[in-house]
Amino acid sequence: MRLSKSLDEMINDFKNKPRLFASGSEFSYSSSDYLILTKIIEIVTKLSYAEVLKKYILKPLGMNDSGCLNEFDIVNNLAESYGFWKTDIKTANVNLSFPLGGIRHIFNS
Repeated sequence: MRLSKSLDEMINDFKNKPRLFASGSEFSYSSSDYLILTKIIEIVTKLSYAEVLKKYILKPLGMNDSGCLNEFDIVNNLAESYGFWKTDIKTANVNLSFPLGGIRHIFNS
């Protein structure tokens, strides 16, 4: 998750792989389905997923301090990480610029 990939590159990584089971026969969580949904949203709206989220969901709800994280914007008072150990554990930074539909990267400052 530390290397940048475009939405199309991520879809190309799995699009030719066989399904684990026939549609409707079983259930398993899959981020790849959310990436496909993200691609559909971007094609239909001609906007990025982050722009769609902001325009149609966050702004109408008055969530003006919320949005999608990326590796460029500076977000004041954003928590870096958390833990419940006696001493802090420093985790590796994650590149948040990859496609967002399959990953929850919404912040509320």
